[in-house]
Amino acid sequence: LNAFTQKMSLRGLINLSQGNLMSLSRATVETLIDLVEIKLSCVEVYDRDDTRELNNLQRCKEELLDLAGLGGKAPAELIAMPKGRRRGRRPNA
Repeated sequence: LNAFTQKMSLRGLINLSQGNLMSLSRATVETLIDLVEIKLSCVEVYDRDDTRELNNLQRCKEELLDLAGLGGKAPAELIAMPKGRRRGRRPNA
């Protein structure tokens, strides 16, 4: 039973309109998240329909993040890289 619950925790279950359940692997859900993020980056809002599509895509991304178990995680913290020696070619003098 423990192995079964671990396997199910790696898969999301989606309730379809007919009442059937469909399982998706975590990798599939993460791919869908990437596709939604790409689409979000391409959307240009000119009218209400575009705003509606943007809101729908954002909702879709949130649902997919929840499905993958990534919804409550904070974004990664950015850290400053220390200034050091410059690598590469010397500048032309």
